[in-house]
Amino acid sequence: MSAATGIDRLPPFDGEAEDAVIASLLVQPERIPEIVGLGLTPGSFFHEPNGWAFEAALAVYEQSGSAGVNAITVASEMARVDRLEAAGGQTWLHGIIRELATAEGAPYYAGIVERTARYRRLIHMLSSGLQLAYTAPEDYEAVTRRIVEGVMRTGAGRVSGRSATTSETLTDGGLAGWIEGHMEDPRRLGGVSTGYPDLDDMVDGLQVGNVYTLAAETSAGKSLMAHNLIRKLSDAGVPMLLFSTEMSQKAVGRRMVYLEAGVDPVAARRRGAYTTGERDAVREAMTWYDALPLTVYSGPLSFAALLGEVRRVKASKTGCQVVFVDHVDHVGGGAQNRVQELEALMRDLKTRLALGEEVALVVVSHMSRGLGGKMGRLKNSSAKEQDSDVVMFLQPVRRGDNGEWVELSQDEAALEKARATRLFYRLEVFKNREGSTGFVPLMLSWESGGRFDPLARGGGE
Repeated sequence: MSAATGIDRLPPFDGEAEDAVIASLLVQPERIPEIVGLGLTPGSFFHEPNGWAFEAALAVYEQSGSAGVNAITVASEMARVDRLEAAGGQTWLHGIIRELATAEGAPYYAGIVERTARYRRLIHMLSSGLQLAYTAPEDYEAVTRRIVEGVMRTGAGRVSGRSATTSETLTDGGLAGWIEGHMEDPRRLGGVSTGYPDLDDMVDGLQVGNVYTLAAETSAGKSLMAHNLIRKLSDAGVPMLLFSTEMSQKAVGRRMVYLEAGVDPVAARRRGAYTTGERDAVREAMTWYDALPLTVYSGPLSFAALLGEVRRVKASKTGCQVVFVDHVDHVGGGAQNRVQELEALMRDLKTRLALGEEVALVVVSHMSRGLGGKMGRLKNSSAKEQDSDVVMFLQPVRRGDNGEWVELSQDEAALEKARATRLFYRLEVFKNREGSTGFVPLMLSWESGGRFDPLARGGGE
């Protein structure tokens, strides 16, 4: 028995329900998105082999869709990561399938698994809080606040349903506190600061429940802009999750390190050497990246996998407040009607992810080349415009002969990028559901590792 807790027992779990979930997914793999949508992650399973099998099934599903998921492919994936034999081999997988009465009860079994997982997380959090209380720190308020916040993160404080009375919105919903705080300091942001003051003035920071679409033409720097936002948010210790469909985790890390160091690796390659100052800056940036509150997911992506990973990271000790999806146009299951698929995806990103999981969501989007307004060139613009709270365009520009800013085409921007170490941009806020529109002048400096720095309005060289 623990002297601190007075408890010596197994945490709640249901082994039969766990086995039934795994067996159901192997028999009816088309239910994987439904089960993931209920909140199940590999960490939801008490028996580790079940979590391994669930993770393997998701990996196969991401590669081959539901048609590729079966006992053989899942066993192969588990063997690939050296987990199959430890779990009991193919005999174990086929055994739990034989014990399954019917796959139709998969959502019911998944509900049991997720409920017991929430209780285990609650027990772990409360035990940690109890251990902390036994040390009797001086700051009592900080300890109690940490415990209460931990309970809320486990979902124990959530009330099912989306409706609320006006009184509940004022009190439980935090509206009264927000209004009082705004009257005390009207300049205090409603969300977390982007690190760009002009952008914060327009969008009031990145707010929970909102979807921010960041669009630009191919190779215009939209992914780089997202990484700059991540770097800025890290200064405030904001926990983040980045889904990267084009760059590996190593490539993302390399870019972030050089951004923080303010060093251009291409210039160093051309010179054939780093200066002493550059070496010191890069090594210091590696230390910074090691402690960065960022989780990176790399590879093909469906909404089911995206939602499951957000829930997994939110439940972990890392946590997650802002989610980046780079690029949203690469998310999907390969449906024949891509327009309809994207419409459903954008609805899910708004309602089930941003609102349902209580995160701020930044999605990076492609723009089509050609004539016409920017909103019309946003791929599948109607779906993105409808479900985005803010739509922003990253536009490369140059100074015209009479001093005005002139937009550059994709080809002109590529030429300018090839000959210059600095480029000028405007981050244009075209739609803002709860605020003003306008633009933020920026300067992209390759000399400083690809940083987008704020530029004074009317500024330039």
